[in-house]
Amino acid sequence: GAVIEGASTGLTLVNSSPLIYECLLQSCQYEGLRCRGTSSPVVADTVIAHNGRHGVLIEDTALPNLGCLDNTDQRNDGRNYLHENGGYEIYNDTAGAIEAEGNAWATTSTTGISARIFDRQDLSSLGIVDFSPIWTTGPNQAPVLSWPALAGYSDNGLDPEMAATGNAVEFRITYADAEGQA
Repeated sequence: GAVIEGASTGLTLVNSSPLIYECLLQSCQYEGLRCRGTSSPVVADTVIAHNGRHGVLIEDTALPNLGCLDNTDQRNDGRNYLHENGGYEIYNDTAGAIEAEGNAWATTSTTGISARIFDRQDLSSLGIVDFSPIWTTGPNQAPVLSWPALAGYSDNGLDPEMAATGNAVEFRITYADAEGQA
């Protein structure tokens, strides 16, 4: 649930492997996430966007798990949203293969996504980034909004219905994303 904005580098991991879940790593000068040494974090349900250089930079022997749909552990199913980073969305500067399945990108075109990833296709000594299948529903789906079943809020979410200028009005809604998650 961390929000990191406007840093030099959003988050640099050196020889550490945390679970990075439901975070926002954006608008940093260089990378949103930099993995060095032997770091092997699991990154899921995270937005990595609008960073000056790369969304994710992978160096040394780091092997971040950005999404793996080939096992029963749902904590690493991706659902990250990588878009509009200045350089590449993922820059794999290692010989290791990187899992990045089940993520949403600015495009659903595999050619377009591949062009936003630096890996073996760009330099034969590097490992491949496996980004297929992609998450096509992505986080840009319209949310489902409904009024809570509470006294005063049940018709339009406002309580009170009207108030004089300068008086407080509360607004409440029930929100769920396109997958029905609250």
